[in-house]
Amino acid sequence: MKTFVLLHSAFLNASTWDSIQQKLSDKGFKVLAVELPGHGSDKANFTNITMDTYRDAVISVIEKLDEKVILLGHSMSGMVASAVAEAIPDKIEKLVYLAAFVPANGEALIDLSKHNTTIVNESMIASNDGLTMDIKQTAVLDIFFNGDERFQQFIDDNYQAEPTIPLTNAVSLSAENFGRVPKAYIHTLNDQSIAYNLQQQMAEVAGIEELYSIHSGHAPNISAVDELFNILLEVAGNTVA
Repeated sequence: MKTFVLLHSAFLNASTWDSIQQKLSDKGFKVLAVELPGHGSDKANFTNITMDTYRDAVISVIEKLDEKVILLGHSMSGMVASAVAEAIPDKIEKLVYLAAFVPANGEALIDLSKHNTTIVNESMIASNDGLTMDIKQTAVLDIFFNGDERFQQFIDDNYQAEPTIPLTNAVSLSAENFGRVPKAYIHTLNDQSIAYNLQQQMAEVAGIEELYSIHSGHAPNISAVDELFNILLEVAGNTVA
């Protein structure tokens, strides 16, 4: 069976994958949900966290495996997954973006976010020391779950401020490495975090032709588990054994 490596979004942690991880495991897949440095139980100092820190943490997980993996990046982790694919393309069977940022060579997340038309940019709060980015408390539920109060407890339990430095770090990509990794993009049509039209633009620039869509907000791994699970089965079925 194939192996999934799942990367969570900014402001949350690996628990966002619990339901998907269980469903994929029950189907026979091997699934690893990576906790990025400075998130969840990892208390790394934000001063020391860069995009390379994220990349290297994921590489260390993948390189322990004998098999190739389907690497999925959600939201901000589209940047991370891209950097990983550039570094170890021969270990990536397919690169999957879920409502994710997809950089071109030399782009940082902060560059891509300038083209975003959702409420995210106006809701951000930078710390005085520049090391932390936060979201206005009144906007978090809207950004991730389109205001659906069923998920307020999840936000209360898991939301955290985000390290700023990785958001400003450019990702270097090449046609020789990143360019030869097969890719798929899963669009979230009702997204209030990364606008659907920006998702489309990034996928088109990256030349991604394997496209899927979910009628959900930004976090279908929590709010539309069954729909996302079915798409991931299709994604895995479209890989070469």
